[in-house]
Amino acid sequence: MKYIYMAALLLVSHVMYAQVGINTTNPSSASVLDVSSTNDNTNYGGFLPPRVNLAQRNTIPVTVSDDGMMIYLIEGTTRCVQVYDGVDAVWENVYCMPVNAAPVASLVHVSGCEIVGETLSANYTYSDTEGDAEGTTTFQWYRANDALGTGAIAIPGATASTYTLIAADATNFIAIEVTPVASTGTLLGSPVVSTYEGGILASGSCGPTLLGVQDFELIPSTPTLALFENTAGYYESGNSGTGEYPQNADKFVSSTRSYAVSNATNDIDLGPVDASAYSDASVFLKLASFSKTSGNGADGSDYVDIYISLDGGVTFSLEMTVDSGGPNRRWDYDATGNATHTYDGDNVTTTFSSTSGGTGISTLEINGIPNSANLLVGIIMENTDGNEIWIIDDVEVYGNN
Repeated sequence: MKYIYMAALLLVSHVMYAQVGINTTNPSSASVLDVSSTNDNTNYGGFLPPRVNLAQRNTIPVTVSDDGMMIYLIEGTTRCVQVYDGVDAVWENVYCMPVNAAPVASLVHVSGCEIVGETLSANYTYSDTEGDAEGTTTFQWYRANDALGTGAIAIPGATASTYTLIAADATNFIAIEVTPVASTGTLLGSPVVSTYEGGILASGSCGPTLLGVQDFELIPSTPTLALFENTAGYYESGNSGTGEYPQNADKFVSSTRSYAVSNATNDIDLGPVDASAYSDASVFLKLASFSKTSGNGADGSDYVDIYISLDGGVTFSLEMTVDSGGPNRRWDYDATGNATHTYDGDNVTTTFSSTSGGTGISTLEINGIPNSANLLVGIIMENTDGNEIWIIDDVEVYGNN
């Protein structure tokens, strides 16, 4: 019996100190526990640590001797593999699953003509941190008593991105609620309500709204486009004098002054203006080319560049260039030529070459500019002869419904 007992004791001791294998009969000699992902090379599995929430984790009676204990914490949107630090007595994150953020609707506003029978549009910017594409974003139009939203009610059936004003909207104020929806990831974002626009007119007509003008007068017209001279030009006034061409032509459109450059490069910025409440914006200005002597005028190397910034001057897009189209070209503000361009934002200019005399390019227009709270116009004029003058006047920005 003594020999049988001793043999059994030795066998138990051998089992207690042997390597343990799960899904394997040949565990690594260097490991205490060797877990194989399969035992038949066909069916596979993984290692799943204990899963607990925060309250459950805090009931684990850990001590310094439990240094290195591992768990998987699931609490709300938090999902982290954690290891216990027995020295500092804290649970440390080894890795946390990324949280998929909800989509966001920003710059939510209403555009359109605020008259019964006209159609308003919802405008907004969709964004998603993970880049999830926009799904079926939802809309709800509201009617209120005033611009503060007093007595606001959801308009029955008004759940499209556009809304045609009805008689019940007259004298009231309208807002749009946008709830962004992603196509993947976290689908539903928080609803955002625009400001209330109104009061709605029962009848009338819509047209462009002047948002700012710079006429270069000592007392400028209002609403005034602020003028910032990065490289200064100078002010012209009066008529062309003896020997100047076009002869006896006004060097201004209205009032008494305009803005000019001669034998130099001039760089100015005008604005910014807030065009966020409109569907888009347009910029107009008047341009003339004068000569101080009979044999001069704008040449092929002379140009006027028009830039548009939607972020208050942080970035610009070169949209339009007007050049003389040939040597010694000159015209006044009464010339009938025009240069019209639809904004594309690609910072690649569209060039218009002028003629001389009555068909010279005197009216410049850039339309279709996206609505922006910080719309800025940049103008660069260059000519290369002291006998030549570029002159501009009446730079205007309009908001379009």
